[in-house]
Amino acid sequence: MRNKGLTPDEIPLELFREVVVNIKKEAIYLHNLLPHIVAERDAALREDFLNNSGLDRFYVEELEREFFELNNLDMEDLHLIRKGYAS
Repeated sequence: MRNKGLTPDEIPLELFREVVVNIKKEAIYLHNLLPHIVAERDAALREDFLNNSGLDRFYVEELEREFFELNNLDMEDLHLIRKGYAS
């Protein structure tokens, strides 16, 4: 980012590492966990991820909404998973 002139100042190394770790967590959730959560209606796995990942719940819910929209999934299924119900 510095080389491309996208940031005028030095990015603290710890902040950079934290951002990279959060991106990895998001990728794991979107590509591995969320498809399983949807297929199995596994609300417990979702809650475990939310409680242990350190990611903001509202941000994760936005990722879920986008995932459902991009994959043309029924939003009601997402609401049921969020409530902890199987349909």
